[in-house]
Amino acid sequence: MAVYNGERFLSEAIDSVLNQTYSHFEFIIVDDGSTDTTPQILADYAQQDARIRVVTQENAGPGAARNVALSSARGVYIAIVDADDVCLASRFEKQMDFLQAHPEVGLLTTSIYITDENLRPYEAKVPPSGSSLLKWQLFFYTALYQPPCMMRKNIAEEVGFYRGEFSPCEDFDLFNRMKFLTQYAAIPEPLYYYRQWGGNISAEKIHLLEDIMACSIKDFLTDMLGRPIEQQEAAAFQALSAHTTGSARPTKLDDMRQTAALLMEVYSEFCQREQPSDDEAREIRLDVALKMMLLGTLAVRQSPGAASGFIWQAIKLDPRVLLSSMLRGLGRLRR
Repeated sequence: MAVYNGERFLSEAIDSVLNQTYSHFEFIIVDDGSTDTTPQILADYAQQDARIRVVTQENAGPGAARNVALSSARGVYIAIVDADDVCLASRFEKQMDFLQAHPEVGLLTTSIYITDENLRPYEAKVPPSGSSLLKWQLFFYTALYQPPCMMRKNIAEEVGFYRGEFSPCEDFDLFNRMKFLTQYAAIPEPLYYYRQWGGNISAEKIHLLEDIMACSIKDFLTDMLGRPIEQQEAAAFQALSAHTTGSARPTKLDDMRQTAALLMEVYSEFCQREQPSDDEAREIRLDVALKMMLLGTLAVRQSPGAASGFIWQAIKLDPRVLLSSMLRGLGRLRR
């Protein structure tokens, strides 16, 4: 756990860890230079429970604080907990049982409850099922929430843990760098309360986050494809996802063609490396077709002929794209 001025919810978060049904763990809490009552709260808990180890440092940001915890951890498995969230009591036990039964899995997440500041759930978030599908979606957005994750320390250590330059998207960056070294999995049961509070994120902040994620994926694609990828290319590629604002989507026909070519190149290389199951391959192929269909929609005003080419390529990839696109269109009309 990394904490900075977290006095408001810290005790609740710590109690949820100490009350786990699986109790054999060390609890490393890094105080990232707090100036409120956080240090005293941590000192009190450390006196009460020998499993707690408090590390204090000058403020360096959550990624740096988590790296301190990760590097000093002595266990095989690492569980992440945010200082304003709450774990269900069976979280560690169920994740430990899963990882011990599946040694091929190096990163395990769960479904989560999204709550208000009073911990009242108002939505359940279920990550994609299947390792390959999780990894594919990570090209475009944070398909799994970091706080409920449990990972094998040696895998995260192999890629150098978090990279501070990608804060506050360091989890997105880490999970992409880990994904060809191990398998990913998700427990469909919600085992974590993810508290949202403090107001809405501004549009400016959202665009900043998207820029940072595009910078991370640029580095990853450059390594994966063995050729330089420009920031603008990576941003346009990511912006094909419905989970982004779409502000970086290509507007010029040549850029659309470049984005389509990159999409197909990444799809081919990913499938060759990952070898997804038949069911996951079908879902990934449909997702690629939907993104190609989106490029057709973007191109229609500039060049109906080029738009037809994108759409025809989408249909050849997966004919289901026609029905899926119609259903999405109906959904938007209803809203």
